[in-house]
Amino acid sequence: MFFLIVHSSFIAYLLIYALIPYKILKRGKVKPNILLSFYFILTILAYIFNFIYFSIENHLLYQAFSTLSWFLRYFSLIFLTFFVLYIYLEGNLKKELIIGVMGLYAIILGILFLLPSQILYFPGTNKTPIWSFYFIITMVLVITIFFTLPGWIYSFIIYKRFQNEETKRRWKRFIIGLLGVTSIYYLEIYEVSPVGKPIILEIVFAIYIFSAVIIWGYFLYQGLGRKI
Repeated sequence: MFFLIVHSSFIAYLLIYALIPYKILKRGKVKPNILLSFYFILTILAYIFNFIYFSIENHLLYQAFSTLSWFLRYFSLIFLTFFVLYIYLEGNLKKELIIGVMGLYAIILGILFLLPSQILYFPGTNKTPIWSFYFIITMVLVITIFFTLPGWIYSFIIYKRFQNEETKRRWKRFIIGLLGVTSIYYLEIYEVSPVGKPIILEIVFAIYIFSAVIIWGYFLYQGLGRKI
């Protein structure tokens, strides 16, 4: 029964989350739509791989799917950064800049996730990998520089720039979604830290992260995702 509930919830989650990029791209495959959609698409793929590696006993496969899941999760954030920059620059965002920064970010994440002895994997009863303190500090710095600071700063600048009240109201929803999404990724880092956590806290975090992905994603969509 528990197995059925978990699988049903996961399928429902994927269907809901897959609907958002579909509705965004249906309006047209223009640059802002593509940037925002790819955040949702990569997040979906990350959680699919996450679901797979929780079902795997083979250590090498478990490690490969786990690494891919975490990489996609954090790489997806760069698309939110560039979506915000696109709005801030009023469409004057060069393709070369996007490719260059995304390539640099992907290389940094790739090197980090392939560093030996920085991530401990535990296939079996405990499926959550444990990150070293060095790895955690580095990851926090990387996502803060590439996502949190530019995303937050430019989002608030854009909000002040808008004159139309309806647009400001919708962008405020986007900002709330952005802040919520940020909380998920920092909480996930805390979840895989070697710091001991009470079981009740782990349960609360797991419930929040699972539900918040949909809630804050919906806020992003209701912001400017529904109508750019």
